[in-house]
Amino acid sequence: MRHFQKIILAAGFCAVFLPDLCTASQEMPAATVLDVIGGAEVLRPSALRWIPLEKKSSLPGGSKVRTGDKGSTHILFEKGLETVVKLDNNSELSLPRGSALTVFLEKGRLFVMREEGASGPFEIRTRHLRLRMGLGGCILDASKRAVRVRVYGEAVTLNTVGELAEGHQYSAHFDGERVTGKITRMIYHDSMDWQAWFRRWYEMRDDLFADQLEKEMGL
Repeated sequence: MRHFQKIILAAGFCAVFLPDLCTASQEMPAATVLDVIGGAEVLRPSALRWIPLEKKSSLPGGSKVRTGDKGSTHILFEKGLETVVKLDNNSELSLPRGSALTVFLEKGRLFVMREEGASGPFEIRTRHLRLRMGLGGCILDASKRAVRVRVYGEAVTLNTVGELAEGHQYSAHFDGERVTGKITRMIYHDSMDWQAWFRRWYEMRDDLFADQLEKEMGL
């Protein structure tokens, strides 16, 4: 019953908060913006200039999103809340054409959460690394010469080292053809960013479902 209720609420959430995503018939947007905090901009396919990123707007393949010093945004993939990412401040993300569950992290930090009901693997690419994940969560930091992956749910797969298990992190530095990387078990300090975002995301999600339930009940 709880699972059935969750499906109904997710469908209702989609219809009210993500109408573009729910009604698209032939070409589904790659992603939809859930919120925008601080400064964030989008460069849409074939556009010549960046414009302010807006809440509830759709992001088709070929779009780029960037955040400022104090900016961040949550972006939803799929029709419900099964796959969500948070692009942190001073970060840039690209959405490749033709792949609704693939993103390219140009720089900065990306939080990812995938829950029951998510469809297919989710892939995150950087200049030096490809990460594939099913369910669970992770944080990926990327720059021109370094990456860091922290895993907080089911194992993810990296093209460089293979499987990276829950509770572990991979850090690597790239200098031309030379790669210096290592896998270590995380300590409490390594989980503080995740715990803070995890609590915040579930508060946001619960508020969204509560608002939708009130609308359906006419409260």
